[in-house]
Amino acid sequence: MACFWLDEHQEHVANVSLGLEWKTGIAAKDWDSVAKKEKIEGVELDLKRLEASVESIHQNLIYLKEREAEMREVSEQTNGRVAWFSIMALSVCIAVATFQVWYLTRYFQKKKLI
Repeated sequence: MACFWLDEHQEHVANVSLGLEWKTGIAAKDWDSVAKKEKIEGVELDLKRLEASVESIHQNLIYLKEREAEMREVSEQTNGRVAWFSIMALSVCIAVATFQVWYLTRYFQKKKLI
């Protein structure tokens, strides 16, 4: 959640510019405080940072695999539904064509045109 406001004494300002730097995940972690808390520095801090980055990437890959599986399942269901709809639409077209041929044949026979 983020809140934005203007001070009351600046109501006459027509243009307001807003710069926003939004960090999430591993980028939002304060590595300086981690280094002080765990009393590490240099290469060890870099290794911690890289380990956290790798873990974040791994979690993201797992999430993407799950989403891909869900999307594949939905796609297969949709393909099945479209196939059934196509078969039913073709059946209706054939039935209507058959009825038209039967009706016109009967009509022309009554008018003695055939």
